[in-house]
Amino acid sequence: MTKTFTYTFTRANGEDVTLKKRVTDKMEEYDFRKKGYAVNYFNEVLRTKYGYHKSIVTACRIAEMQ
Repeated sequence: MTKTFTYTFTRANGEDVTLKKRVTDKMEEYDFRKKGYAVNYFNEVLRTKYGYHKSIVTACRIAEMQ
């Protein structure tokens, strides 16, 4: 089963950024771990692309799309 997660944040310059991640069974087999997989992905994108040094994304801050 595929689940899609989104994370929206506002940068210091006022720009709204929405990140999306689709997690499939091949990436993470168990449904209860898919949210954690997406959180790790979002934190890695924030570190590499946007220069954030802290892991600011947590499981309660992302939304699952239906």
